[in-house]
Amino acid sequence: MRVLYAGMENELLVLTHSGEGWRTQAKLKGTQPVRVAVDPSDASIVYCATYGHGLWKSEDAGESWQATGKPQLYFEPAGDHGIPSPYITFVGTNPVKKGEESHVVYAGTEPSAMYYSEEGGRHWQEWTGIQHMTSRSE
Repeated sequence: MRVLYAGMENELLVLTHSGEGWRTQAKLKGTQPVRVAVDPSDASIVYCATYGHGLWKSEDAGESWQATGKPQLYFEPAGDHGIPSPYITFVGTNPVKKGEESHVVYAGTEPSAMYYSEEGGRHWQEWTGIQHMTSRSE
């Protein structure tokens, strides 16, 4: 089975090809998908960055989606937090580096910040190196 993802203005199209042809489903309606990333080891794990509606994750190749990366409302160990901005401009998975459950996933935001998760999107760490870039304010 082949699966393609197409970000439209206000929804994500999930196109699935089987022996019977193509099936198209509209997902994440009302969002503004800007980027999709698939885990290199498990094609059923998919992340979708949306501009203004946060980061979303599917564990069933796009059939269902749940928000991930939201700031935690309870105490977390130092350094563990969500992604404070709903303006996700980038999502990608590391093709080599694996975390506990899947490949490391990265998310970039506006204002300029970069986060990564080694636990399949459950906990996020900020990569502070971006704070020293001269273009950060832009």
